[in-house]
Amino acid sequence: MNGWIVLIIIGLAGVLSLFASLINLIGYIQASRDEASFLGALICMILKTVLSGFGSYFQQSSEVFAGVFTISASIAELFMIILTVKGLVNLSYNLNSRKMVARGNVLLRLIAVICLLSVVAEILVFMFRLNVFVTSLLFSIMITNLVLSLVYYIIYLVYLSGCCAMLSER
Repeated sequence: MNGWIVLIIIGLAGVLSLFASLINLIGYIQASRDEASFLGALICMILKTVLSGFGSYFQQSSEVFAGVFTISASIAELFMIILTVKGLVNLSYNLNSRKMVARGNVLLRLIAVICLLSVVAEILVFMFRLNVFVTSLLFSIMITNLVLSLVYYIIYLVYLSGCCAMLSER
């Protein structure tokens, strides 16, 4: 009985993830007509999806390939988010919204630092995964990074909401 509930939840999460990816894809395609940064974000999104797929494929057969593809997908995601925010900052600048430009520039710096720390931590965990002391230290770093990522993601969503409101006013 409990197994079915887990399968239903996993299936529902998969469907919602697919739906969210489709909405992202459509959004990037439409936004790329207005700002070139969104085309770069679209390319990074597609690249991230492909690299994540390869990382999952090699998960059982080769830890090295799985790690390389997973880390590469994280780097593609970093560039996707940075290009998205950069595109929104450019749109805000074109619409003379100084407040949203300032918020976007702060968010860009925050995202760059947190995502870079995340990628470095992933690389270090991958390289030193067999050393117990280093792994426990890196686990602490990863937990801290997870909390910081949650904070930046909330700020990112608030910024997206602000940009949506700014664009709807014009």
